[in-house]
Amino acid sequence: MRRRRRQLSPVEIAASSARIGHHLWHLPALARAHRIAGYCAVGGEVDCGEFLGQAVTRRRDIYLPVIHGRKLLFAPYLPGEPMTINRYGIPEPGDPAGPCLRGRDLDVVLAPLVAFDNHGHRIGMGGGYYDRSFALLARREAWRRPLLVGLAYEFQCVEHLATNAWDVSLHAVVTEGGVRIFSTPHGQRCQAAHLPSA
Repeated sequence: MRRRRRQLSPVEIAASSARIGHHLWHLPALARAHRIAGYCAVGGEVDCGEFLGQAVTRRRDIYLPVIHGRKLLFAPYLPGEPMTINRYGIPEPGDPAGPCLRGRDLDVVLAPLVAFDNHGHRIGMGGGYYDRSFALLARREAWRRPLLVGLAYEFQCVEHLATNAWDVSLHAVVTEGGVRIFSTPHGQRCQAAHLPSA
């Protein structure tokens, strides 16, 4: 999956990312979200930069992940602000304009991934940072926030992924093909319920 993702051309990434950004705004939770976390795409990942720029225009507060020990904190960010490169080669806000937040303080978190299945299970890059940072979601019968949304290409969907006890499932995945919802705010799981995408 990582190799196939890296083989995507810049034109293919831009086109799919634009469609994914369009579909994202159809998620009801984003109509109410004030604090949205994204990420800096590397290795052919879905690029959420344009979506985050739109979110700023819509007066949302934007955050990007920064490595803090074995977990993630989320630093406030505005497009164009200086960035530094972390030990994995991923850009992070270099001099945040405000305090960093923990995951539970966010409304929506957009997460990159290597693969996902139709039950909301996700494989990341192997560091476990998202699982550790959002372990509270796995411990709660019902969640209020944040909504954990994976961004992916359709080809990253597989039939089934093996899981571990510490893995945190996604609430939704958005691809160029549309939106898959896996659970509700009351903790009910559902298999790949699709939202209409215009």
